[in-house]
Amino acid sequence: MSQTSPSSGESPSSASSPNLSQPRQLEASKWLDFVFLASEKELGRLFEQLAPVTLYRSKGLFKKGEAEIGVADFLKEYQKYLTALITGDEGYNLDPFYLYITQEPTALFRKVLPDGREHAYTVLPTLIMQPGKIVYSPVDVSFRKSAFTEDPIRWGVKITFPQVYLDPQTRVLLRADRSPPSPNAPMLKILRQWVRDETFPVAFEVDGKRQQTEFRLGNELKDFKHVAMEKRGLFVSRAGSS
Repeated sequence: MSQTSPSSGESPSSASSPNLSQPRQLEASKWLDFVFLASEKELGRLFEQLAPVTLYRSKGLFKKGEAEIGVADFLKEYQKYLTALITGDEGYNLDPFYLYITQEPTALFRKVLPDGREHAYTVLPTLIMQPGKIVYSPVDVSFRKSAFTEDPIRWGVKITFPQVYLDPQTRVLLRADRSPPSPNAPMLKILRQWVRDETFPVAFEVDGKRQQTEFRLGNELKDFKHVAMEKRGLFVSRAGSS
């Protein structure tokens, strides 16, 4: 049973003062993940369907109120990210794309440090976003998902959600993808449908040969030019977008 979050914090609806009885960090497993490169408008439609949601940055420490980001502000950052991919700017800061996405405020706990800064962790299952990455191996011409590699290809974002978790109080094993008991379970159903409607599994061309993958590309980005990828001799297959 793995823990979800790289950081910790206090629930958005709780007080900002230190809590001596802070809840257990979520323990969950059997993670589902969705890695996709979509347009700003496509991603905006996902958030419209998920609304109302809270977006809370999961990487780093923040002054009170600075970690929560509005959907409109997030989409502006995402558009800058797409521009960086098109121009081949691999130095673009990806920290804004480490997020917790929740419809239920009490699914997050904000831990306040003595200096007043805070960071969050998950108490109940939430959607967790991070930058999407592709690991390409020229040895066996394979494309794999990985968050731990020195030289990944950036590919939009990855959103994950567990299938089972331990109740933080009773320690009973529960289904995370069913509501009840999991209050954010409806978000997983919405995400799955959005992925089917708005994206397709992309194929890449390597030395003129087509390789189908599990990564997904937005329907509005069929002609997307990924400069950093093309520098490695990898191209989005136009045949894969039909």
